[in-house]
Amino acid sequence: MRSDRGEEIQLIRIGEIAHKVLKQNPCNTFFQDFQSRLDGKLGKRAALEFYEVKLTSLSENDWVILRSKVISQFIHPNSKRAWQSPFNILNEAIAYSYFLKDGCEGVAFIPEGNSKTPDISILKKGQKIACEVKTINVSDEKVRTDKINQLRWTRGRPSLVCSISDQLSPKFFETKVRKTIDQNLEKFRNYPDALRVFFFVMNFDDRFHEYADRYFVQIEQWLDGRSIPVDGVICLDKSTLWREEPLVLEWPKGLWKRLEA
Repeated sequence: MRSDRGEEIQLIRIGEIAHKVLKQNPCNTFFQDFQSRLDGKLGKRAALEFYEVKLTSLSENDWVILRSKVISQFIHPNSKRAWQSPFNILNEAIAYSYFLKDGCEGVAFIPEGNSKTPDISILKKGQKIACEVKTINVSDEKVRTDKINQLRWTRGRPSLVCSISDQLSPKFFETKVRKTIDQNLEKFRNYPDALRVFFFVMNFDDRFHEYADRYFVQIEQWLDGRSIPVDGVICLDKSTLWREEPLVLEWPKGLWKRLEA
């Protein structure tokens, strides 16, 4: 991955994270022998370069806030989902960058205090917006299948096939989307004059985004058919972020146009 000027992207802020994580845990398996291991893993380098670009968009103060949060999650991997937690936090930089690109003003992370708060405060056309960023990750079944296939690959055996449907299940909507919203509404309590917006970074089981367009139609229909106690929902399919035009859903339609009235 290269910058707009064709230059190789230097992993400055990712490197800061690596240095601080290794200082606390020299045996950290993600960042150990960081540079030499990246040279042999083009996919990993491309992913980290992508995040470096997003992190570079952060102000110095916001970078300090996010860096502190992500370092604590990078010390040790989760036994079931490895490094999912720190990348959930890094995804907050995706939302931050999205709002900047959209022309919003006053984009800033909200420092964590004694009470729970949303992640980002925004000002758009004079309207205050409070945004909670959440990552919807792949299913437990997909995680199990991937681990089995990794083991089978090391033993020279064929991979198992995990069936991917073009229809999102009711469980996806109720236990992931609806439950996530309900569990985080309390964070907006101290922001009564702000629009309440959820920003979902979507990691579908369909990692090649063959069905992403269909999924977003289903999500929009589901949102339209229910009473959702927030002012807006933004969904971004993470697997399309490397496209020139990533796949984004803004609900309700005309969400931002309401601010122009």
